[in-house]
Amino acid sequence: MRLSLLQRIFVYGSFLGLAFSGYFWLVLHYFAAVPSPFGSAPHPLESWMLAAPGAAAFLFLIIFGSLFPIHIASGLKTRRNVRSGITLLVFLLILTVSGYLLYYAGIELIRDAAWWSHIVLGVMIPIVLVVHVVLGRRQRQRLARLEITPQTSR
Repeated sequence: MRLSLLQRIFVYGSFLGLAFSGYFWLVLHYFAAVPSPFGSAPHPLESWMLAAPGAAAFLFLIIFGSLFPIHIASGLKTRRNVRSGITLLVFLLILTVSGYLLYYAGIELIRDAAWWSHIVLGVMIPIVLVVHVVLGRRQRQRLARLEITPQTSR
C-alpha cells in the first residue's frame, strides 16, 4: 500500500529529523568536546541535542501511529513486503523501548543495554527503512507489469 504524498512527507520528514538530531548528538558527544579548566567538557549544544531526538521521537511516533490503520494493516492483509515491514516495526519498537529506558531506567545495567541497543539500531534503521521502501516499490512495479501484460490469444 503506497503512502500518499502528504504521508510520505510527514513520515520521511519526521524520520529524518529524528535520525539527524540523534546523529548530530552522537557527533557532539564523541567528537566535539571542548577544553575547560578541568579537562574536556561536553559541547554546549550537547544538552540541547540530547533533548531534540526525544522531542522528534514524540512527533515521529504520532505520525508513525497513523500508518497502522491503513498502510500496515493492508500490508499484513495482502502479505506484501511483510518481512522488511516487520523488521522495521521490530527496530522501531526496540528503539522506542530503549529510548524510554534511557530516560527512566534506574538500574545501570539496564541503561547500558538500552544505550547500546539504541545507538546500534539507531544507526542501522535508515538502511532498514530504505530497504523496505525499495522492496515495496519493486513489488508494486512487478505487480503493475503483471496486470498490464496483454492476454495471449488461444
